[in-house]
Amino acid sequence: PASPILIYFHPTTPKTTMASPSAPKKRGFIRMDSLGGGNHGDDHGDSSKHHSTENYDSLTYVTDESDAWRAHMATEHYYHRGKFWNQGKHETSMRYVLLSLVGIVQAAVAYGTNICSSYFISSKYNHVYALLQDGSVFKSFIYFVCIQLGFAMIASAFVWLEPVAAGSGIPEVKCYLNGIDIPRIGDIKTLISKVLGVICSVSAGLPVGKE
Repeated sequence: PASPILIYFHPTTPKTTMASPSAPKKRGFIRMDSLGGGNHGDDHGDSSKHHSTENYDSLTYVTDESDAWRAHMATEHYYHRGKFWNQGKHETSMRYVLLSLVGIVQAAVAYGTNICSSYFISSKYNHVYALLQDGSVFKSFIYFVCIQLGFAMIASAFVWLEPVAAGSGIPEVKCYLNGIDIPRIGDIKTLISKVLGVICSVSAGLPVGKE
């Protein structure tokens, strides 16, 4: 179908414009606080662009709550009755497999995060202790401050690369569980930024946890 024609009337200069359905949309940013970074230097001075919600979507309804879907599944179950491997067994097995994979991957990520954090912290204090043993108190203090700032800056860089990775992530998970699909919340980039940012934050001695 043709694009609609929008006519604007002005007392002196009438003007006719045509709405373009394929016009590019601005990217809606998730975190607009001091941690998220926002537009990274774009569109300064226009506060209306900092609260775009055009990329926020609602999740679809749960299929088990749909009468039409339940009727469809009952029909499929009737057609495949008597078979050893039917649709119901396939869905049940997939749920168990996915739940197991979620637990295994989460445990592996948490273990790797703990090991890396412990290694960096131990190395940091071992170097400081070695400098103190040599009698270089001022040098050990400068080294300790610089290594702390370095870890904190690296963690901030990951948040700048992916603003969704800022914070604990609990509010974003609550939004998702309540049916709000936040963009990029489950992307690989978000996961990598979150994990590496947590490792650097804990190694820098910031009051954050690995949870």
